[in-house]
Amino acid sequence: MSYPSGTLRYVTGLSLQAQKDEFEAAGIEPRVEDYWAGRLDDWLAAVLPPGAAEWWGFEHDEVERVFLPDETTVQEWTYRQRRGVQSWSFPTVELMDEYIASIRQRSHAEVIALLRLFLFNESCFGRDSEYLHQGIYGLGPDGLDVLKEILPMEYHQRLWGWFDGYAQPHPSIRWVLDLLPHSPQRAIDVILGYAEAYQGIRPYGRTLGLQQAASVIEARWVSGTPEGAEALAALHWRDLERLTAALYRSLGYHVVLTPASKDRGIDVIATRTLRGQREVVLIQVKQRPRVMAKEIQALRGVVARDVANRGVLGTSGRFTRGRKRESGDIVELVDGRNLVEMLNASFGPGWITQFEAVCAGIS
Repeated sequence: MSYPSGTLRYVTGLSLQAQKDEFEAAGIEPRVEDYWAGRLDDWLAAVLPPGAAEWWGFEHDEVERVFLPDETTVQEWTYRQRRGVQSWSFPTVELMDEYIASIRQRSHAEVIALLRLFLFNESCFGRDSEYLHQGIYGLGPDGLDVLKEILPMEYHQRLWGWFDGYAQPHPSIRWVLDLLPHSPQRAIDVILGYAEAYQGIRPYGRTLGLQQAASVIEARWVSGTPEGAEALAALHWRDLERLTAALYRSLGYHVVLTPASKDRGIDVIATRTLRGQREVVLIQVKQRPRVMAKEIQALRGVVARDVANRGVLGTSGRFTRGRKRESGDIVELVDGRNLVEMLNASFGPGWITQFEAVCAGIS
């Protein structure tokens, strides 16, 4: 494969097999996939050695700035330390499961550093150079126009910017780390949307890394925690209503907190208009360990009487077994665990200590 003079320095993207071939030709053992079976700590030490670029900017007891030879950048040193190591995703599903199972014991710095690996910076990959070569040589004199018809518009623009030396085909996605820890669900949504885009163009391993980054964020900042359950249980019943109103406000609803008395059994009225359709949700919140069937049935009656779209019955505790069958399609049941996860997704775990800021304007 040949390119016009001055272009080759930009064509650096390699497929997994091409990387393996290159490492082996250089006498480097390619340490990918099942090479790391059952060795999570060894893999972490290899992809995140002390002093690696991904650690910088965070405090960590085990991280020291390394002494670099003259004219050697931190990035170059880091790359040499990781030569042959799979660093774009977890090598196996088992290692990912093991990491997520222990994520509560992992330092914030380590989790962020790992995400920086999976959420790549502005990059090029092997398929990009193939498209470039096809457009220049493989599709005849109209090759550039043919590519324009079959490739996504923005990607096509960046591809030729790459050829001219002022852009990369794949923009950086690392900026989503700025949404953590306060808006983890937004970060997840952005990452999964980015993973879906260009997945036939981007190497599968890079798409897998994006998907696994979303799983790591969910496990670290969204999944229910004992601290969240305890914080819910300790709230005054009126504060729990305020917090629920703030939650639905964050989901795009206009919310009204009803008076503390004479509320007809409804604590929050949430409304929004989407595509010309107005949705009315009547929300009842119970600060108690267990919610009984008669309360579910009562809410169903109020929703039907007021001709609302649906009702939500939330609690800091749980529903007795089998009560979900009694709710029907008209009432959604949200127990304490689900409520904690919804709060974490919208506000991050910080809602536990930042209650007044989260509920600002709701009284």
